[in-house]
Amino acid sequence: MWSKLLIFGNEVTGYDFFNHLAYVGAVVVATLLLRQFLEAATVPTLIGLRFNKETSGKSLWRWGCAFVLFMLLIVLTVVADTLANDPISMLFLHAKVDNYFANIFVGPFAVLFSSLLLINSPLKTLDVAAPCMATALVFFKIACFCAGCCYGVEWSGGLYNEDTERVELPIQLIEVACAVIMFVILMVLAKKKKRRHGTLYPLFILMYCGSRFVSEFWRDDYPNVWGPLKAYHIQCIIGFVEGAVMMAVVLIWGEKITAFFEGKSSALVKRFEERYAKAGRSQPAASDVNPKKTNDKDNKD
Repeated sequence: MWSKLLIFGNEVTGYDFFNHLAYVGAVVVATLLLRQFLEAATVPTLIGLRFNKETSGKSLWRWGCAFVLFMLLIVLTVVADTLANDPISMLFLHAKVDNYFANIFVGPFAVLFSSLLLINSPLKTLDVAAPCMATALVFFKIACFCAGCCYGVEWSGGLYNEDTERVELPIQLIEVACAVIMFVILMVLAKKKKRRHGTLYPLFILMYCGSRFVSEFWRDDYPNVWGPLKAYHIQCIIGFVEGAVMMAVVLIWGEKITAFFEGKSSALVKRFEERYAKAGRSQPAASDVNPKKTNDKDNKD
């Protein structure tokens, strides 16, 4: 157990260090997937039109605006997570507040709200959010291992837990391995160009709730509340149903939802272009988000 770590001469708990590293990791992954977010971003284009800036796909201006707006999306998600903690813990009185389950239950609604504000496609935004949450989960579980919480059942072949003073199954490390597998699967799918938008987030919910439901049988940190089931088993069942419903919605109406938002976005950009054209201002073609590359030979005299 890494209960204490020495960082730049200062002693910090492993729990706090890896919990903070979880958010850093999520931001790093979000940055790597910024291109996917940029494909759905309308507000950066509108800002570029307003200030007569280049709005092509290679513009640093547009990328910078998209990054700032994506950070705003993350802040909105964290706020929604905080507001959801108490109500969720009240529904399951035998379990303490679980920030991660709050993210799963409320995260989609936070993304939907922020997407409406930013005039983005919510399904494309959820595709970017899923790998970020899997990244955070990896570090959250390492933090639990450091603190000795979320511990497993007693097992003679396990590791000694200073917090409980028992030899236990290191269930936290097993959950870390599961989170890494989820992250790899989601990143591979996120990089695929030919896929149905909006499937990654419900897939993540299904994978997490399914693996967590199984791992709860080998955890010993909370008592059973309904036969062999713990409170988190119930949360997993509800989360799994949520993921299944989301996946069904995406598979049935996903293309229509994406087309609807893309149509609204294109219409809004066109309206702004016409407005500035009437005002006599020379504007770049904002609708040409991903201009085709021209051959170098064509540019030569």
